[in-house]
Order: sequence, then structure tokens, then C-alpha cells
Amino acid sequence: MIDDLTKLPDYPALQQFARALWRNGSIRGAAVLIGAGFTKNAIRPGMDTPPPPLWSDLARDLVDQLYSGAKHQAPTNPLRIAEEYRTYFGQAAMDDFIRARFPDRAWLPGQLHTELLEFPWSDILTTNWDTLLERAAESAVDATYDAVRSEADLPHARSPRIVKLHGSIGDIGPLIFAEEDYRTYPAKHAAFVNLARQIFIENELCLLGFSGDDPNFLQWAGWVRDQLGGNARRIYLVGNLDLLPARRKFLESHNIAPIDFAPIVGNVSPAEKHATATRLFFDALRAAKPIPLHEWPLTSSSLYPLRSSGTDVFQRVRIDDAFAAELLDKTAALLKADRERYPGWFVCPRRFRQSLQYGGDEAWLLRAPVLAHFDYARRAEILYELLWRRTTGFHPLPEQLVHAITQLLEAVETEVEPSRRGDFAVALMRHARLSNDDDTLDRWGKFIEADASAGDSIRMDAQYQKCLRARDRLNLHALSTGLAALESDDPIWQIRRAALLTEIGRYVEATKLIKDATVELEKRHRLDRFSLWIKARLGWAAWLSRGMDAANFKRRSDTTRPREFKDLLIDPLQEIEHIESQAQEIASKQRKSDVEVVPLFDPGHYRDSSGEELGNALSVLYELDQLIEVVGLPIRINNVGICSGAVISSVKITYQRTVDWYAWLLRALHSHFDESFNRYFGRVAIAQLAPEVSGELISIVNQAISYWFDLVKVSQSPEHRDDLMHAGDQLRLHLTVLSRLTVRMSEDEAQRAFERALELAKDSLIWHHWLLEALGELANYALAAISSERQGKLALVSMEFPLSIEKGVDKRFWPSIVQAAWESTPDRSQDHGRWKHRVDQLIQAARKSQPAREEAVLRLAYLSIHKVLTTEEDSAFGDELWSDTDGQEDALPSTTGLLVSTIAQLPSPTSIDASSRVRERLFGVDLQAILALPQPLDSRVLADKQSHFASLLHAKQIGLTLEDHQAVRLFDQLVSWTPMKPDPHDPFGTSMANDFTDRMLTLVGPILGNAVIPAMTDADRTEQRARALLEFISRTKAWHGLLGLPYFLVASPSMIYEVATMVRRGLVGTLHQRVANATAALVRWAALVKDRVLSELPSALIEQLIATIETRHEHGLHTLLDAAFVLLKDGFIRDARPVRLMGAIADLLVETEYADIDIASRKAVSVSLVRVECVKLAMALREHVDDDGTLSAWINAGKYDPLPEVRFSANQA
Repeated sequence: MIDDLTKLPDYPALQQFARALWRNGSIRGAAVLIGAGFTKNAIRPGMDTPPPPLWSDLARDLVDQLYSGAKHQAPTNPLRIAEEYRTYFGQAAMDDFIRARFPDRAWLPGQLHTELLEFPWSDILTTNWDTLLERAAESAVDATYDAVRSEADLPHARSPRIVKLHGSIGDIGPLIFAEEDYRTYPAKHAAFVNLARQIFIENELCLLGFSGDDPNFLQWAGWVRDQLGGNARRIYLVGNLDLLPARRKFLESHNIAPIDFAPIVGNVSPAEKHATATRLFFDALRAAKPIPLHEWPLTSSSLYPLRSSGTDVFQRVRIDDAFAAELLDKTAALLKADRERYPGWFVCPRRFRQSLQYGGDEAWLLRAPVLAHFDYARRAEILYELLWRRTTGFHPLPEQLVHAITQLLEAVETEVEPSRRGDFAVALMRHARLSNDDDTLDRWGKFIEADASAGDSIRMDAQYQKCLRARDRLNLHALSTGLAALESDDPIWQIRRAALLTEIGRYVEATKLIKDATVELEKRHRLDRFSLWIKARLGWAAWLSRGMDAANFKRRSDTTRPREFKDLLIDPLQEIEHIESQAQEIASKQRKSDVEVVPLFDPGHYRDSSGEELGNALSVLYELDQLIEVVGLPIRINNVGICSGAVISSVKITYQRTVDWYAWLLRALHSHFDESFNRYFGRVAIAQLAPEVSGELISIVNQAISYWFDLVKVSQSPEHRDDLMHAGDQLRLHLTVLSRLTVRMSEDEAQRAFERALELAKDSLIWHHWLLEALGELANYALAAISSERQGKLALVSMEFPLSIEKGVDKRFWPSIVQAAWESTPDRSQDHGRWKHRVDQLIQAARKSQPAREEAVLRLAYLSIHKVLTTEEDSAFGDELWSDTDGQEDALPSTTGLLVSTIAQLPSPTSIDASSRVRERLFGVDLQAILALPQPLDSRVLADKQSHFASLLHAKQIGLTLEDHQAVRLFDQLVSWTPMKPDPHDPFGTSMANDFTDRMLTLVGPILGNAVIPAMTDADRTEQRARALLEFISRTKAWHGLLGLPYFLVASPSMIYEVATMVRRGLVGTLHQRVANATAALVRWAALVKDRVLSELPSALIEQLIATIETRHEHGLHTLLDAAFVLLKDGFIRDARPVRLMGAIADLLVETEYADIDIASRKAVSVSLVRVECVKLAMALREHVDDDGTLSAWINAGKYDPLPEVRFSANQA
């Protein structure tokens, strides 16, 4: 029946009202006034439940009671009859009359009541006394209506409202019924009158449930006409009105537009006509509801030609090009229809993007012979539809499409309209950028430049791709230059430019651009509040504008109100979070697939799922790249991570050893404290890089350091404070990255990095301790990548490096570079004048009370120990060193920062026996007191205690040996030490105490084995003390002290089995330190045999060592190999065992390839050390076995190993 609506004479009025209801165009909305006739749609629970009465029913009953014998004398005005009834019988009788005829609670809201509330009315007004609408609203799902029963409810109710103009049954207030009620209504109910007036001015008004002679209709229609005059909008009277021409003419003359359904409900039973008319009215309104722009009706995949052309279609399109061309043409038409219906989102919502990946099975159709059936113009149209779909959906272009577009542009220019040519060329530039194809990117960029018909928009797009490529390669100088050509007043281009400005640290300028763009889009929104195109862009701009101020309290308090259009599927945060959650889900699957396989039903069969997620991961990163490109999303700005979390998550799941992947990572990292930094800039991760990759990364990072340093220099003004802070953070990050990359540098490159670090540190603008620490790290790592001989040649550069006082900075953060070169001998063969001048300066700085005394003493100590100071310089240094002592008995120099033992190596005045004083200080104290925890815990006191033990160990290395009685005393003190338990209620103190205990244990073992036990006499090495040592060893998790056990076998040979068993168990232990202590004990036992102190080294231990190496025991493998190297050189590994060792390292040649090592595994910790020992062992084995190629392979691998410790290992052999 709804099809007959178009035949209604009032159909145009119905359409006009529907447009108002759904707010099409500039119309504000529609309100509805519900009359008594609508109550007829209530549900009566029983057949005998009284039906809702109409005005005619009430008037008849009133007449029956007032004029029972003279009905012909009764007034025709129902309001007058009601007034006479109240005057005659009283108000109470009238109230009883109404309640008797309106059993409100006996009626239930009907289906039409519910449907009425589903429309987007501005407000619902009603003159009905029943509560059917209110009760229906309680269960409404899509809309929430506030009920207004009296004027007192108005201040608390929000639109949309149900306004009870004439009261409600059951309420205290009066019910509007009689003539006098209507006459005094404007005065007594002024608030309702004003509300109704405002609603009628602002909205189209529909009257539903009224007849043409309904008293309420006549009264309210007349009031609107009297009060609003020409300002009144048309009133629509809707229903089964059955109007005669004269009546219709009368209504229209009073600005009332009838919508009379009588012509199409004539065949409906009289009892159902009014309900049917209302139902048709509702159906018509629903049918007129426009499809929301954000409900984009995409063509179903089942409707595409390839899916609907029969079962053999795929076989046919392979051999019938003409048929394929026909299908391709139809497919393009469907794609075009989808594109033309696109609502205009700035970012296509994620719910649609996945659907856009389907392009009508174009892979079957997009072949050169098929395309040849079209002229160039139609071919361009087809390719454009495919391109638009992929680009809008953030999906990579298939190579077929790229090839087809390329062929089109190469073949013809004039037959393809300029805008299409430009779109194609930009798409090829984007594809080239994402494929890391700089030549193709440049080619199509030049194509656009040479095209005179290319518009400004296309040229901006092309320049944008060039800038993005510079960004992708961290070519910050090129990006800065390229941005000069990306100027525009368009707000979208302002946001995109701002994003690129954040990449080069120009936060102040970027912030202003985003603010300006948001303001401009706000202006446009005020001009057209219905434009989804504007809302889509304003939503992103406003979100960015608010987000970038999140870390700044002042700017955050000044931020404008949020602009959210989530109902239109414009939700920036959700788009970013969706990508991040996808990445995290893939990361979880990757972790699972790395350790799990899927067992299949057949025995012995399984599916290895590792690596399956890489394709999905790359899609996520591509999607994120396109989101960043299209919107102009900064990764971070003003210390706020806009999408940094999504970038980090997406980058981690796509780990690749390429320059572009590392550029992504560097753009996402905030500092070297980020979790991802140590993982991907770890030693093994750097070693895994191909030489060309590491070389290019070094170049890129060097250039970035230059850029960020330049930005620091030009951002010193207060208004560029944000730029300066970010530049400092980035400079620190890239310096730290470069320090990690030094392991892949040649010695020349490492020297340049070292010298650059020192030069930067000297600059007056580099004063923050974060930067100084980063420069110190770079200098020290660079030195470590340089051979010892070359380090010696750089000694003068190190000496001339300013002291902290010479730079005017805090010495705590000033780089100290002497320790990294401590083992190298300074080369003083040249530049005698510079050497003498600098040494004299250092001696002056080493004087008592000089602020840089500690730094100067350290440098002079390095020179003195290596015997490069002249006699006069050495003497002068000794005088200044001892010019300030600590005031204790047998005082030692103070404020030196040196180990106490080191003092014994340095010059002193002739009146002072430095060695004697150092011995007394080190050996004459009670070690139990030093091992005791101070109360309260003090980190400086704990550091002094650790320094004392480090000095004890160092003393042996420099020839300061213990007397036998001192050794016995220290032995008894050390092995009886039981670490104190800290206060369990002090978690911070517990952590400090545990750390102190662990550090001391790592020192106690070597002190016992290297300094104390060797100094004891055989008589003092009793079995009782051996048992005490065994007990001490067993108390320590890592078996510290095991090194000293073999010495006790001289006096207690019966313990050989017990000691050998402990060493053997240590060799196969599961703790690295335990294995290290066991191998040290084994080597020391061999040394005692070699020195004829002991008679033999148990063959079982040598066999265990070889067997453990053969099984590639992961824990402490490099210490096992080192032990084998020593024993081989000392002649303990003989006969067939060297061949077995060669076989073992042959296996390790494959198993220690960096490329096969998981960068987050335990193996990654020591793989380079294992390779060091393998190289040493290979060189030693050459004298014992015939090389099967393994030894030369290892020696050659060592020469070209990515890591310096392996490259330098030949020197250790």
C-alpha cells in the first residue's frame, strides 16, 4: 500500500515534512503534537476494558448528563459543555467524570506508540491526559525522552522531551478540559506557552491524532496563528481526515497543510482506518529517511562479474581475452559506483578498509592482452578505479596494477586527462618510495615536473612524496630543504607539513600550523555544519590540536572543546589504537609460533607456524604508513606520543635488517632507555647487519647528528624551547646509536667518531649532562673499536681533551676516556712540545685543592704507569699526588679516584714508601669489618668497601703479595663470612644489601684463589681450612672460591677425588659464573702441575672439558673454550683430543653465525666471546693437527668478523 502514497494529493507535503524530520538541507527539524485520536492505538488487556474516548464521546456523555431531556438545546462547543458541567456539578465531579472514562493504567502502549518514539523528533507535545507515551519511552532503545508533566520539570529536562501540555491523570495539577481552562491557559501556564512558541518557531509541526474539528486542534492552531503570525511555520495535520474541498481550503488558508490518507484507506474497515493511516504515515517517514553518509553501501563481492558468471568463468577468462575485457569493464563500473558513493572521509574508516582490498578479482583480469581491448581513455578510467580503491583502503598496489599504469603512462599522454596522469604518476612515486626504489621515484617526479598541464595539487603531492622519502631515509637536511616547496594555505597541507616539521624537530612551527589548520576548518564547519567532508578533516585536526598540548598544563587549559564525530565513523584515536592492537596481536602470535609447533594427526608430523605472520605484519606497517601520510600524523610532538606506540608495535613485528627498517625504529624511539633500543641496537643485532647496511646506517646517523647539533645551535631563544629540548633528546639518541655502531666501523671510521665526540664535547652549547654522557659513551666505544697500538697514537688527543673545569661543567658527567685505553701504551714519539705543555698543565691541575685534581691524577697515572713521563715530570707528579693526603696513619693521597693499590704503582717523594703504606692499608685491616653492612646503609660507604676488595685483587696483579701470616688471617676472615640479612621491612635497603653481597662475592673468590691462598704455606693449607673453603664455596650459588681448592691438594692429597668431582660438576653447571669458576680452577690445577707443585691433572677432568665443549654447553661455553686453549698450549691436551676440539669448533663455525642468533636469547649474550675463543683455539690447534679447513676458516672469519673483539682476538693468541 505504501507504493500508493505517490498518488496522494498531499504527497508533496508529506515529502516536505519528511525532509524536515530527517533534517535534510538547512531545515532544523520537526516536532509533533499528539491528540486524543492517537490514544486509540493503546492496547486493551480485556475485551470489556473501556476504549479510549474521543472528544465527541466525552461531549456526548456530558450532554447526556446536563441535557438529558433537551439535547437539542445543548451547545455545540465541547469546551462550553465541559465548562457548564463543572459550573453545575463542581470540579470534583468533573475530575471523577474524567477518571471514570480514562482508566489510564488499564491501557498499555501500542505498537504505534513505540514507533512514534523511534523518530528523531525535536520534541513531542501532547494534549492527552494518559501516560501511554511516557510508559512507552521507558522501554525505548534508540532515543531517550525526558517527560515534562508540569512547568516545574522544564529546567531539568533536555530535548527531546514529552511535554504534557494539558496535564496527566494521577498528577496533582489540573487537567485542561473546560472553556475557562483554555481562556486562562496563557496566563496560568506561561512557561508552557513560551516553550511551545519556541518549538513552533524552530521546527515544522505535525499534528497527529486530531480531527479537523477537534477542540484542541482548533485552540492550538488558532493560538499559533495569533501569536506567531507570519513567523509561524506550516502546520501539518496528518491522518484519515476525509476532507471536503471547502474544509481543505479553509485549513490551507490558515497555514495548515493537510496530509490526508483517506484516499488510500477507503477499503479499510472503519475501525482500522485511523490506525492504518498513522501506520502508513510512519512507513512513509521511514522510507524517506536518507541513507546516512557514513553507511557507505559497498557493492557485495558476490555481485562482481567473476563471482556471478558461472563455475567455469575463471578458466574462460584465462583463454578468452575479449570475455575478460567485458568482465573487467563491468567490474570497473561497479568500482566507480562505490567510489562515487564515497562519503568523503579524510580517512576511510577501518570497518571499510578491509572490504576495499577486494577489487573484483582484478588479478584474473588485469592482463596486457585484456587491456588492449580498450582505448587509452577507457583503460585509464579502469585503472583509476582500481587505484582509487587500493589507495583509499590503505592496501599495497599489486605489481599487475603498477605495471599496467606504467605502461599506460609510457605509451600515451594526450588521451589521458591531466588530473588522471598526475594521480597515476603520484601513485607510482608512492609505490617506489615504499619499495625503496629511488630511481623510479625520481623518474615519475620528473615526469610530473615536465607535464605543463599538471595542477598545483598534483605538484604538491609529488613534492610530498619526495619529502616523505627524505623522512624515510632520515635525510633530515634534504627534508628541511624540501619542505620549503610544500607551503600551502590549505589546512590539510598545513597539517601534513606540520607532521614533517616534527620529524626535523621544528615543534614550534608545527604546533602553530596545526592550530591554524584547526581554526580554518572550524570556520568552514560553521559555514556548512552538514558537510561530512569538513567534519572528517576537522575531527582529525581538532584531535591533533588537543593531543599535542596534553603534556603542557598551560596550553592544555587553553585548549578548545573537543570536536568528536564518532557517530560518523570519524575516530582518530580508535584508528590508531586499532593498528596498535593488531600489531600486538601479531606479536603475541609470533611469540607463540617461535616456541610452538602444531602436531598433526599422523605420527611424527607437525606444522611449523613460525614466520607465518610476517605478511600480516607488513600489512599493518603499510596501513600505519598510509595513515601517517594521508593525515599528516606526527609520531610525537611536544613530549606527547601521538602514534609512537602504534609505530613501535608495528616496527617490532616487522623486524628486518635493513636501513629503512632501522630508520622507522629511530623515528619511533624517544631515547635509548626505550625497551626496543637495547634489543635492536644490541651487539649481536648490530653484528647481523650486512656491511652495506651498517655502513649506510653509520652515514645516516652521522648526518643526523650534524642536523640535530645545528638545530641545538639555532634554537637557543626562549620561544624555541620546545625545539631545543627535542633537538637535545634526538642528539643524545643518535650519539648513543652511533656509539653502538662503532663495532662495525673500520679503525679510520672509529677514530673519526672518537675525535668527533671529543670536539662536540668541547662546544660551549653542549653542557647538559645527558649529552655529555652520550658523548663519553661514544668516545669510549669508539676507542674499543680501535687497536691498542692505534689507541696509543691517540693518547695526546685524549690528554688534550679538556678537564671539566676547563669546560666549566660538573665533573660527575664529564667524559672520562682514559680507562678505555688503559691497557694501551701511549705513543709520545712525536709532538714533544704539545706533550710537555699538556703534561705540565695536568700536573698543575693535580695539585692539592684543585677542582680537577681527580681527573688530572687519573690521566697522569695512566702516563706514569706506562713509563712515558720524563723523570722530571714523574717526580713533579709524585710531589703533587702526595700533596694532599687523607690524614690517616701512614696516610695515602686523597681525592684521586684511584684504587688504593694503584698508588703503589705511582711516583712518590723519596721520604715516602708508597708500597709499604699501601700494603698496610690493604692487608692490615679486619676484612670482617669491611664485609659488614653499615648501619644505616650508605651507598658511598658500600662503594668504598667494594673499592677496598677490588684493590686487594689488583694488588696481586701488580706484584703486591701477602705475607704468609697475613694470608692466613685474611683466609680465615673471608671463608667465615656469612652475609648479613637486611631488614625485610626495608625493600630499598634489601635491594642495596643484596647487590653489595653479590658484588663482594664476585671479588672474594678471585681474592682467595689469586692472592690469599697462593701466599699461604703448605703447612697453613690444612684439610680443616680446605673443608672451611668447601663449605664457603657451597654457600655461594656460583661456587666462588673454587679457584683456590687445588692448592690444598699438596697437603691433603686424599681430597683429590672430592675436589675433582666439584670441578667436574662445575664444568657442566647451569650457571655461567659456576662454569667460569670451575674452568678457572681447572686451569689453575694445570698450572700447579706444570710448576710441579702437584703431580698430575686428572684425565677425567680434561675429558669432561672436551666432551662439554663437543656438546656446545651453552652456559659458560667461552670460558670452556678458553680453558681448552690454555691446556692445549701447555701440553695437557694431547693425542686424539686436539682433533676432537677441531671437530667441535667446526660445528661452532656454523652455530655461531650471527645471522642465526636470536637477538633476545641467552646465546646472544656471549656469542662474540665464543667466537673469540674459537679463533684463538684455531690458531693454537694449527701446531697439533692437520687442518681440514676448519682452522683456516676460523682464522679467516676472525679477520673479517663484524665485531672488534673477534677481529682483535688473533693478538690474544
